[in-house]
Formats: sequence, C-alpha cells, structure tokens
Amino acid sequence: MYKFIAVVLLFAALFIVPRSICRANPGDAVPKQLSYSYAKKGYLYFEGNGIPNPESANQTQRRNMSNQAAIIDAMSKIAIYVDGLKLKNNEIVKDAKAKDPKLVMRIDSSVKGAETVKTSWDDGDNCRVMLRIIRKNVLKDLEAKER
Repeated sequence: MYKFIAVVLLFAALFIVPRSICRANPGDAVPKQLSYSYAKKGYLYFEGNGIPNPESANQTQRRNMSNQAAIIDAMSKIAIYVDGLKLKNNEIVKDAKAKDPKLVMRIDSSVKGAETVKTSWDDGDNCRVMLRIIRKNVLKDLEAKER
C-alpha cells in the first residue's frame, strides 16, 4: 500500500504539479485566474485534474491514483494562491515563509483544510476534483490580505 501511495505522489509531483505552475515566473504576482477557479459565497474553489497510470491493474487502482493526483494538483493551486497573499507588514507570504516557521504551519493547515466539493471521472478514469477553502478564514489565520 505504501509503495502505491509513493508512486501516486511521485507521479503527481512529476506530471501534475509542474504543469499547474509553469505559467507563472518566479517572483511574479499571482493572478487570480491562475490560482482559483471561481469564488462564491465566501469560498474559493480550486480545480485539480489527475491522470491515472495506464498500467494499473484495474479500474479501482486507476481511479484512486487519478483522484490522489487531482487532489495534489488542486492543493498546489491553493498553495500558489496563499503564496501570493500579502502580510500586514506588506511582505509577500512566499518570502516570509523562510523566516517564520509558525507561518509555514498556518499555511499547511490552510492547504490541508480544504474541503472536497466534487469528484468526477471520465471514461478514461481521468479525475477532476473541486476543492474549496473559506477565503475569510485563510486571510484571518495568516493575518494577510490579497494583493
């Protein structure tokens, strides 16, 4: 089981996460359309997409792998959004993380606290996941504001 999870995470790290962040240059302001899909009633929604390993033994394994990859993709988009926030001292979260370990823990809880709203698969067992976070809570927890 651990071997399977390690393969899923490696697959997502190599193929899913880099594709979702390759459109931004380091140090650029994070445009809203790059990070979250849409905002509604105080929530920010992040879409993630996952592709299964075609060599998986059965549909259950393919769907589980694509689901995990889609969740990692969506969480990476949440992390991009959080990295682009501005703290009260006008410092960007991305730059402040190196100096403040407590900030890293608060960011981690914001990303991992995302709620799965919708999960769907197509005929090829590719997964699409929609995660949401409460915008107000993230800004309050980090004592930050959007740029």
